[in-house]
Amino acid sequence: MPFTDRASRRHVLADILTTCNLAAGTGAVFARGDSRVRSGLILLGALCDSLDGPLARRSGHLTDQGARADGICDVVTCGIAPAVLLASLTATCPSTIDRMAPRLYIAAIAWRVVKYGFPPRESHVFTGMPVTGAGVTMAVGFQLRLPPRAMTYLTLAVVGTMMSRVPVLSGEAMLRRHVRQQGLRPTG
Repeated sequence: MPFTDRASRRHVLADILTTCNLAAGTGAVFARGDSRVRSGLILLGALCDSLDGPLARRSGHLTDQGARADGICDVVTCGIAPAVLLASLTATCPSTIDRMAPRLYIAAIAWRVVKYGFPPRESHVFTGMPVTGAGVTMAVGFQLRLPPRAMTYLTLAVVGTMMSRVPVLSGEAMLRRHVRQQGLRPTG
């Protein structure tokens, strides 16, 4: 089935957003300075991630390679980048648990990748907190300038929810639910 012009544009735009996600995550890892700027890059990458999937699905041409690329970009932006920020925040902390928090976070990200892989999404419900949700939660903590010990506790909570069996709605499903509750008409 050949691409239509509209489907082709959506597919290309989805690929561009996936690339922007990776660029934002890489920037957050390698940038120096203010944690708010770096965590802002994580949030920007997560925004791109929330838009690329629906566009790819609407194009009608989902690919396994696209799902894997999206998953790898999510690991960089919402896995590695928050861990690097957390490591820089807790590097001088005297407590072992503070210094272990970035390692535990990365281990939980790796566990999710091994357990669930990068398949195309078939549902709007995840088992445990997905990588993107974890990264957004950590980035919000950095935006709020939580102290190192609070970030450690936040990390432990995020690690626990990533590894749990608790059902978690995708951001897209939460937005649709909100739109329905407000009586608004969804677009698209």
